[in-house]
Amino acid sequence: MWLDFVGCRDSGKGYSGRALRWLCALADAHGVHLYLTVYGLSGREPGFLSDEALEAWYRRHGFAALAPSGGKATMVRRPQARREV
Repeated sequence: MWLDFVGCRDSGKGYSGRALRWLCALADAHGVHLYLTVYGLSGREPGFLSDEALEAWYRRHGFAALAPSGGKATMVRRPQARREV
């Protein structure tokens, strides 16, 4: 499954992290890989992360870099031990 965008207007309150953890748990429960390309919006939208900070944030949620994609990192999160959703 490809993720297009994870974010919300109320940055810094943990809502995006909570949503991503829920999605990761759901993907784990169904054995689904999650893919994304890192596009930070720092400087274009207030409260959004740079590419580097966003990539680190995804790494903390279990994503690993696959390859650069036009200067942007493509990442994957493989299913982990099954969890209840």
